[in-house]
Parts: sequence; C-alpha cells; structure tokens
Amino acid sequence: MEILILNLTPFILSLLFALPITQRIGKPVQWGWATGTVMTTLFIISLTLLPQILENGAFSTTITWVPELGLQFSWYVDGLSLMFMLIVTGIGIAVFLYAGYYLDDPADLARFYSYLSAFTGAMLLVVMAGNLILLFIAWEATSLTSFFLIGFKGAKYEDARIGASRALVITAAGGLAMFVGLVLMGTAGGSFEFADLLSKDAGKLLRDHAWYPAMTILIMLGCFTKSAQFPFHFWLPGAMSAPSPASAFLHSATMVKAGVYLLFRLYPTLGNTPLWRDVLLVIGLATMTIGAVFAIRKRDLKGLLAYTTISMLGTFVALIALPHAEGLKAAALGIIAHALYKGTFFMLAGTVEHATGTRNLDELGGLRKLLPIPTAIAFTVGLSMAGYPPLVGFVGKEYLLDAMLPQTGIGIIPIALVFISAILNGTAALLFAWDVFISRPDRQYDHFHAPPFGMHIGLIGLALASLLFGVLIAPLLDPLLEAVLGKHPHLHLIPTEINAAVLLSVLALVGAPTFFILRSLWMPMKGIRLLSGAEIYAGIIKGVESFGDLLLTSQNGKLRYYLIAILGVVAIMMFLGGYEVARPLSIIFQDPVTDILKLTMIILAIGATFASIIIRAHVMAVLALGVAGYAIGVLFLLEPAPDVALVQILVETMVTVLIILMVARIGILQRKKAQDLLWKGTKKWGQFGIIRDAFISIVIGGSVALFAIAAVNDRDGRIQQVKQVASEELPLSGANDILRPISLWHLQNAYPKTQATDVVGAIITDFRGTDTLIEIMVFSVASLGLLTLMTLPVGREVLFGENMDELMKQVAKERFPDQEEEVINLDPTKRSREYYRKVTDKYQFENLSTPLTRTVAQIVFPFALLLSVAQILYGGSAPGDGFTAGVVSGLAVASWYVVFGYFEARLRLRWLHAGRLIVAGLSIAFINASLGLITGGAFFGNIAFDGGQAPADLHLTTSVVFEFAIYLVVFGGVVSIMNAISHPRDLEEWGL
Repeated sequence: MEILILNLTPFILSLLFALPITQRIGKPVQWGWATGTVMTTLFIISLTLLPQILENGAFSTTITWVPELGLQFSWYVDGLSLMFMLIVTGIGIAVFLYAGYYLDDPADLARFYSYLSAFTGAMLLVVMAGNLILLFIAWEATSLTSFFLIGFKGAKYEDARIGASRALVITAAGGLAMFVGLVLMGTAGGSFEFADLLSKDAGKLLRDHAWYPAMTILIMLGCFTKSAQFPFHFWLPGAMSAPSPASAFLHSATMVKAGVYLLFRLYPTLGNTPLWRDVLLVIGLATMTIGAVFAIRKRDLKGLLAYTTISMLGTFVALIALPHAEGLKAAALGIIAHALYKGTFFMLAGTVEHATGTRNLDELGGLRKLLPIPTAIAFTVGLSMAGYPPLVGFVGKEYLLDAMLPQTGIGIIPIALVFISAILNGTAALLFAWDVFISRPDRQYDHFHAPPFGMHIGLIGLALASLLFGVLIAPLLDPLLEAVLGKHPHLHLIPTEINAAVLLSVLALVGAPTFFILRSLWMPMKGIRLLSGAEIYAGIIKGVESFGDLLLTSQNGKLRYYLIAILGVVAIMMFLGGYEVARPLSIIFQDPVTDILKLTMIILAIGATFASIIIRAHVMAVLALGVAGYAIGVLFLLEPAPDVALVQILVETMVTVLIILMVARIGILQRKKAQDLLWKGTKKWGQFGIIRDAFISIVIGGSVALFAIAAVNDRDGRIQQVKQVASEELPLSGANDILRPISLWHLQNAYPKTQATDVVGAIITDFRGTDTLIEIMVFSVASLGLLTLMTLPVGREVLFGENMDELMKQVAKERFPDQEEEVINLDPTKRSREYYRKVTDKYQFENLSTPLTRTVAQIVFPFALLLSVAQILYGGSAPGDGFTAGVVSGLAVASWYVVFGYFEARLRLRWLHAGRLIVAGLSIAFINASLGLITGGAFFGNIAFDGGQAPADLHLTTSVVFEFAIYLVVFGGVVSIMNAISHPRDLEEWGL
C-alpha cells in the first residue's frame, strides 16, 4: 500500500493542478505549503520503509497486467531505491515550498506544479520500478515532463524552447538505445524482473553471455545521455532556462542522477568487468574534468552550477566504474551530499535573480547586508561543496579521494584528475558565495526586491541537513548506507588515520581558496576555441533537416506516385511471402448451384471492374465499380461469411456515395481535362501513362493473387495435418511446429471464453480487442485529417456544430441583400422550413430533393438507428457489429445530405456533432478496456454484467460496450467526412 501511495500521489496532485478550478482555490503561497506538506508526508512514508529493508534486504509488489504475455506492474524497493526516494521527496519538500513564493501568477504556478508533480511521480517510478519495461516507461516519462519544465517559459524565450527540445531529443534518443539494451538483458537473463536479474547467478550468466558487450554499451548510452556525460554533457547547461525550482529539482538532485542510479543498480549484474571499468572510468573522468574546467569560466550563476553538476555526475560514474565495488560507498555518500548543497545553490540563484533581476556574476556583489539569510545559507552549502569540515561534503570528498587512490589498480591519473577537479569545484563554490554576497560591497541595485522569508525556509532546512549529516554522520547516515551497500559503512567525520587521501584533502582545502584568490591572473586567460557540443548538435540537426527537405522533394502532390510506392512495397512483400509455398489450386465442384453462382459473381466482378475503366461517364463508372464491390460481397455471402459480406456491401455503398458526392464537387471541365490526359496522354509521353498503370496493376494483382493462393494452400495443408494427427495417421513428432490454424482456435474458444456465437465479433471485441482499439484511433485520425484537408477554414463548425446560425446569416446576406430585416435577423426559433429551403436551395441536388425522397429519407433515418442498435446488442451472436452499425447510421445521414442539401441537413441534425461522437467513443473504449484491470483482471478482460440472465438472448458484457464505442467512433467519422465532402465549395471561397 505504501508503494502505491508513493507512486500515485504525485500523479493525482498533477491532475488536480491541471484542473481550471484549482486556480480559484487558495493562493500561491498556500499551494506551496500544501504541496510541501504532501512531499513531507511522502518523505516520512519512505523513511518508515528503512527498518523493513534493513531486516529483509528488499521487498517487491506486483500487479498483473496481461498475464498471457507476462506483462505486469512491479515495484522493487531496496536500500538504493530508498536512498533516491528520500532524495526525491526530501529535496521536493524544499522545492515545492520554494516555488509557492517564487512564482506569483496563479495560472503559471498551477501549470508549474502540474508538471513538477508529474515529474516527481515519474522519477519515483524510475527508482522503484521492479521490471525493465516499467523502468523504461518511467525513464521516458521523466524526459517528457522535464521537457515541459525546461520549456516552461518557451512562449516568451527562444532559449527555453531550444534548451527543452535539445534535452528531449538527446535524453529520449539515449532512452531508446537503452531500451534495446534492456530487452537484450531481459531476454538473455530469462527475466525482466529486477528481483531475478540482481542475483549472483543472473549476473554471471549475463556477463558470460555473447550479448554482454552490446547490452552494456546500449544501457550505458541511455545513462550517459540522461546524466549529461561526455560527449552528451552540453544539453544540461542549455536546460538552465527552466525556472530555478525546476533546475534545483531536475538538474541537481533527481533527473540527471537517473543515469547514475541505473548504473549503480546494475553494478551487481553487469559491473566488475574490464568493459564496465574502462568505459565508465574514461567517460566519468573526462566528464568530471571538463565540467570542473568549464564551471569556473562561467559568469552566469546557473551556468556555473550546471557545469559543477556535470563534473560531480562524472565523478559518480567514475566511482561506479571501480572494481570490487570499491567506489560505491563514496558514490552513495557523494550523491546525498551533492543533492543537499546543489539543490540549495540552484534555489539561491533563483532568490538572487528574484531580488536583483540578474544572475550575472559581473553585475552582482555586496548582497550580504541586503540578503543576510541567503548569505549564511550560501556559505554553509558552499563549504560543503568545497569539502570543508564539518559539512557532509567534507566526508564525501574524503571517501572519494580514498576510493581513487592507485591502490585499487587504476593508476595515478584518476586520483590526479580527482584532486584537480576538487580544487576547481571548491573554487566555483567560492565564486558563487564570495562574489555574490561579499565582494563589491558598494554595489547598488536600482530595482532590488527583497524576497519573503518563506522563500528561505526550505533552503535553511537543506543547509542544516548538510551540517547535521556531517556532524552526526554515523547515527544519521550509517543505517541508510548499510541498506544501500548491504554492509555497515563505518562512516566518520574525522578520519581515523592519516593517509594519502587525508593529505590530498588538506591540500585541496588549501588549494581551492588559493586558486580563487589568484583568479585575477587566470580569469583573463583565453582558451583554445573549439567546436562546442551544442554547435555540433545544431550542425547534426541542420543536416537532418536538409536531408528531410531533400526527401520532401519527392512529395509532389501527385497521388499516383504515392500509390506506386505504397502498393509496390505491398506487392514485393506479398511476392516474397507467397512464392515459396504457392502452388496451383485444384478446383473441386461440390455444390453445382452455389458454384455456378460464385462463378457468375466472379465474372460479374471482373466485368464491372473492366467497365469502370473504359466507361467515360464518371457517375456510370462509379456505379460499375460499386457493382464489382457488391459482387464480391455476394461471393463472401456464398462462402458463407456473412459478417465479411455485410461489411463489404456497406462499405461499398458508403464509398460509392462518397465518390458521387466528390464527383459532384469537381467541375465538368476539370473532369474532362483529367479524362483526356488519361486516355489521350501528353505530347511528350503519348499514352505512356496507360501502359505504366497497366503494368503496375498487373504486378500488384499478380502478387496479391500469388499471396492468396499461398495462404489458401497453407491453411488447407495445416488443417489436413491436424486431421491426420487427430486420426493418428501422422505422429505428432512428424508435424510442423504450428499445427493448428488460428481459425480453428477461434472457432473452439469463441463461445467458452466470450459467450459469443459469432466468431468474428469475438475476435474484434475480445481476442484482438487492442488491435480494434488502435484501428478506431487510426480511423478517427484519418477522418479528422480528411476534414482538415477538405473542409472550410472554420473547422470547429463542422466538428462541433458551432457558428451554424452565423453561417446561415452570411449565406442569406449574399442571396437576399434586400431582405435583411425579414430574413437575416429573424429569430432562429421562428424561421420556417421555407426560409431554410429558400436560403440553401442553391446547394441541393435539385433532381433528388422531391417530396417522395424527403419523406423516404425521414423514415429511413430512425429505422437505420434502430438497426444499428440491434447490430450493437447482437454483435456477438449475429452478423453485424459496431463498425457496420456506424456505417448504417452514416449512410442514413449521407442520404439526408443528398436529399436535403448541406445546410438543411445540418440544421435538422443540429444534435449530431461528429467531434463529440468520436471523443465519446474513444473515451468509452479506453475506460471499457481498463475495467478488467480495475476489477483485478486483465486489460480487455471480458466481464458479464447480466449474469447470463438478460432477456431476448442478449449477453450484456464489456464486448457490447466496446461495440457501442466502435459505433460512436465510426458514426462520428462518417459524419465528419460527409460534412467535409458535401460542404458547398463556394462558401470556402467566401471565407465561410
């Protein structure tokens, strides 16, 4: 229960702040205290898990998702997870409280808290994830939420947009590489659960596996991009455009440590090998040194802090590289110390900017009198960052130097680089604390704005923690690090013996202030100008965009080229898949009457298709093509396949109607020009187009036919094989690996598992329900895409029925300019049918709008709705389903557009809003699919609501609800397409 509370609470908080009503409840400062209280509660809950972990080592919680596929939500919490949980929630207390004072605008603060809470939940899920798939999902969620936080001010500042997109591209790309590595690791290890992969046996198996180098490098790439390691380090300084609370939380204490966390986590499984040691040590030391060198050159406070963060992240990676787990204790202690002082420093930078309006070191100084509390905080955490006693940073530096001594077998270079970096990071801390608060005491600020005391409360807490964790390090941190390391860490503030590490530490304590004092000598020095990582990244992005522009030259708007590419690929795939197993079919006549009908339908389909090609009259050609489709539908009916036949006939009818409407919208001259171009060709190429199209058609048709023959042969062969095995004519060992066609499995399991006697309905709504869910989403996008391409500029009018009356007034004004009082300003509720007919008769099919057709259309529509309801309710036991029901209702609407015309149909059906139907359908589909999970079952699990006692042979199950959702989406999609196609074109020319 504690695990679920810890994970779900931040996401619930995020949803609450996303609600508009939240902005009207309370004030920003109150929100800060409320969210800080929530984080405090989560911190306490996390802390209560420590005794259980010390006693049992780790514990896990699992919720089954799709048991057939082995998918489940699992959480795994051990000492390492707990340490990061305490960091996330502990630093979160200060950050959430600070943000309530930092951002004044309620709308901005609500949006910020929504993003920050979602990020908190994602980060907690990263460190608590019990399997590799859930880890990856949470990993990418942190990238996405951090994108929103980094780009929080993107509407105003271009740097925020650039920094956010750069961070997302790099971390998400690294995450995809990591995902491949995780899949390789899970497959090679035989499990995707951390509880299994962290065992000694699993570690030995993976390290000896042939995939070890590939999986390790790929996982490292994900960690390097997330934790800003060289050469991917450049995204972190660019992300400093985020508000200071976000920088404090993401880029010092949490997200950038996700890569460090995963390397730490996988050390028992993948670590302690030459590959692990060499790669991590080289990358870590390079990052550490580069970050420290660049930090002291920065004059922007957040830029300085960003590079020191990069330096420390490199230090942690180098420590994790050390063999025999020599560096893990120093890494764990350093992670805690760094979170405390760096999170505080970032918020101090925000406080300084809030008070003075600048973060530039050259424009700051002498703030100790104006900001006495921040001055004390800055020197406290600055001493911890520089490694002075009795702060916790001092202890972290001692263990760091000790771990890097040459006695571990890694040579003298690492300890030398660590020593230099310690001096440079100490110098950076002094640059911040001294130059901002002490130097230039006569500095005047024209627009100084004193921050409220509440802004300092969280910072005071973190600074005191840095002090207390140093003075009382053994009682406060020994239990936590024992849970992390699995053994007692024996932490001491004062070294128990004088060794090389202590001497180097003392030299660093002296070296940092000395180097700081001499800054007037080295600060003016200019380094060698090299291409920065950001410039290289920009060059790569520009190259990709140029290549994309080159590819777009093939997008010339000619549909036939697109069809050639699409159908050509399909033909090749079908040919490759079918030629090996295709062989001539033997035609066997069993039922003369049925066989003659089938042959007749085949001849009719071929003849009608040929007629649609040679007939010059477009409407007749469309009707001929429709006849071919109907013939195929009858052929399906004779098989018998009534469901497929019904869909074929309905879709053919809908397509015929739509094509006729589209032909009506295309002018006669345009159609004649296209026809002449097709048959007569051009002066340059002659009739090459017809020859080309014929060749393409023959190739595609031949490939499809070959694949169909192969499919039928393969199916018949496997069915015969099953019969032979069942009759013991063929031993089981002599059969293929896949004996039974999937059709036989569906026939045998449809009713027992779903209570559906119609196998097609069971497949659509249950066995392949997820496929259907994706398909209706694609259908929705396609219908809305068509709407966007073909409809009038005011798209919401078509989707949601808005502005209809205003549109009518514009039409009336154009047609009746002299009748403004009588016609245009008439109350819509009092307007007669004659008025609407008078206004819109220009856009009707005059020859179809007769009293008879209007009466028939009015009668057909309610019957179509009733038929649709029957198809939905009996979708599991009779031909028809939600898709066919949606098409039936859509055809009824199409008849109204044809008979009544666009405007009168829209006015008569004011309640029919395509967009709302689609949204409602998709929402119901997702909720229905999740009911199984909510009730403890599986995703898309079948649930009966009636206990099998419903009247009229009905079976009220989740499948019926899903059929209804499909109906709404298809009906809404058809309506949106009809709105787009039948809308009068000249209204678009008017801008209506």
